[in-house]
Amino acid sequence: MKKLIIISPVAIILLIVVAECAVRGLYAYVTWRTEKFPLLYESVYWDVPPWIQYRSILYYDPDIGLIMKPRVTRTYVNLFGPIGDLTSVDDLFSALLPTIPSWVTSRQPWHLKTNAMGFRDDDIDRQKRPGTFRIAVLGDSWTVGINVECQHTYPSRLADFLRGEFPHGRFEVLNFGAIGATSSIGTRLLPRVLAYQPDVVVLAYAANDESQVAQETKPVPAFAPPPVLLSGWVTSRLELPKMLTWYRTHRSGAVAAMIQQDVRRSHGGSSNDLNRSCGNPHADETSYRIAIDGLVGMARERGADVILVYNNVPEFFSHCTLRALTRVAKDRGAPLIDASSLLFERGAAIERSLERERNLVPMPDSVEGPPGKVTVVVRVDMAVEGPRRRPFVMGNAPQLGGFEPNEVPLFDDGTHGDQVANDGVWEREFIFDSPGTLIYMFTDGDRAGE
Repeated sequence: MKKLIIISPVAIILLIVVAECAVRGLYAYVTWRTEKFPLLYESVYWDVPPWIQYRSILYYDPDIGLIMKPRVTRTYVNLFGPIGDLTSVDDLFSALLPTIPSWVTSRQPWHLKTNAMGFRDDDIDRQKRPGTFRIAVLGDSWTVGINVECQHTYPSRLADFLRGEFPHGRFEVLNFGAIGATSSIGTRLLPRVLAYQPDVVVLAYAANDESQVAQETKPVPAFAPPPVLLSGWVTSRLELPKMLTWYRTHRSGAVAAMIQQDVRRSHGGSSNDLNRSCGNPHADETSYRIAIDGLVGMARERGADVILVYNNVPEFFSHCTLRALTRVAKDRGAPLIDASSLLFERGAAIERSLERERNLVPMPDSVEGPPGKVTVVVRVDMAVEGPRRRPFVMGNAPQLGGFEPNEVPLFDDGTHGDQVANDGVWEREFIFDSPGTLIYMFTDGDRAGE
């Protein structure tokens, strides 16, 4: 009996060790056999299963925070486009062996390779060659260049432009962008960057700070992680209990539900409106503004000039970080590039050009409409989708179906406000007493409500 009591704990421990090794081996095998990955933001936007850490390009650096792994090469499927089925999106981010949906396989994948520091660039010599003008760009996914090949990222394009404009010069544009990065990560990263002796530092943090800046009324202290107990340290490094907890608590369709909720958020906006609203009067007094101001001061102390970049799309739900950046630019005398305005102007020019090419001009009767009413025509170009796909519109107005997908059809037959029949551009005319802010999306599903 004594022997049984002595052996049993050993057997249990041995069984746990074997199971733990098996789980880790399974994760490693699945990662090894994976050829294309979905872009994994870990828990930045939603809860993910524990095996994601083996596939993700992200990890937590104790000095910087969430950053990309060094010496990693990934091929990613293109998820930035029309979503065919929300349930298949959930499967991509939660299944151990996910299947790539058919609506993704037709898109061109893209590749991401990191250097020894974990950034999307070639390996960099810390010592700058004589006569070299070095620009260091710090930012988030915009700077990394999510969904495009390396040569199409804006730091690479900037380097090509400078070499073309000044063929006898020697320029280096270093990409220090990190997926999911914020201004606080920039504060911890910049000292490392300054060791590379940049002549100019570009600071492009905005999109991931926007939610906090839109709500914060006074500066908050930097986040300090709570002390980790021994029991927590042990369990955080065991994959078996994490996997069991995931399967016990995971809700099927969680990612799909999050996307549906985000679609219906009241702060949304359509892409034909350059929304400049910021409902926070304290936006330029926030910890974000203090962080950016500190980054400018730190760079200038080391002899580098600074350029601020507001990296956001025109239709973002608010532009509070722009307000804070404008304050820093004024106080510090630093140039500020507003990418949202550039995108809006370029997008509007493209739309006007396409309308002229397709003879889609506002008709006098559509512009005037009934007295006291507002006439709105929504349209979407479906020419590349083929004749079998029919689009619908959904949105925040009753006429737009109240966010019920595949309920309110558009037309390409010259009726209901469609200007040119069978041109692949589907349209529909709506009449409002006062539309206010219209929030809408297009769908092309096979069944109503899905």
